[in-house]
Amino acid sequence: MTTLQAQRYFAQDIARDFESERLLNIQAALDPLTKRRLDFVGIGPGWRCLEVGAGRGSIARWLGQTVAPRGRVVATDIDLRLLDHVEGPYVELREHDITVDELEPESYNLVHCRLVLMHLADPELALERMVSALCPGGWLVVEEAMFTEPIFVTREHLAAGAVERVYAAVKEFLSQFMDLGFGQKVVHMVAELGLEEFSAEQTRFYAPGGHPAPIANMMTWEMFREPLLASGAVAPDDLDVASAAMQDPSFIGSGASLFGAFGRKPF
Repeated sequence: MTTLQAQRYFAQDIARDFESERLLNIQAALDPLTKRRLDFVGIGPGWRCLEVGAGRGSIARWLGQTVAPRGRVVATDIDLRLLDHVEGPYVELREHDITVDELEPESYNLVHCRLVLMHLADPELALERMVSALCPGGWLVVEEAMFTEPIFVTREHLAAGAVERVYAAVKEFLSQFMDLGFGQKVVHMVAELGLEEFSAEQTRFYAPGGHPAPIANMMTWEMFREPLLASGAVAPDDLDVASAAMQDPSFIGSGASLFGAFGRKPF
C-alpha cells in the first residue's frame, strides 16, 4: 500500500450532514451491484452476517430483511452516528475497529465489506480477522475500488478537459489518505487466504451527470475545494466547470472500477 498520512478515515472531519448525503449517493450508485454479488453467494433466511464498515447502512438493512426472521446481522463501524436509523430486530450495531477489536471466531455465514480496506494501513490484518470470524462454509465478499483515468462517452463535451484535469488533481490529493489502486490488489489478497470457490470480477461504472455516482464525485471534490485551490493543483474555473458537468445529463463518463472478490471458508 502507498504510505498514508494517518490511519484515519479521510472524511472524518467533514460536516455530518454533508458526509451523510455523499454516502447516500454512493449507496444509490453501488447498492444494485452489491446486492447482485451477495445474491450470488446464496444469502437467505437464517444466515448470520457481518457487515464491516457499514457507512450509512443500506446494505446492513437489506441483509437484515434478507436473513429474517431467523438470521441476524452485525453492522460495524468506527463511528455509528450515521447508522442510528438502521438498528432493528435483525440488525445489531457495533462500534468496532476491524484492525484493533476482536470478533467472535467462526460465527458468521457471510462477512462483507465495501470501500473499507483501501482506507486502512493494514488491510491484510483486517482480512485475516474477517476470515477468522467466518464459520466453516461461510462466504467472504470484499468490494474495493480502483481509480484509473476517466473515460468519456461524450468526449466532445466542452467540460471534458476540465473534468480530466480535476480528476487527476483529486486523485493525487486523495492518494495521501487511501490506496486508490486497491481494488486490483484485493483480488490477489483474497486469492491467497486459503479460501475455496475463489472468484473475482471487475465492474466499471458509466453514468450521465445527475446520476448518484457523478454527484458523489462532485461532493468529494467539493469537500476539499479549499486545499485543492490553495495548492494550485486545480484552477477555480476548472473545478466549477467539472462540478457543473457532474450535474449535466448530456455529460457521460466513467467512474471507478469496483472489484468484487469471493471466497468460501473450507468445512
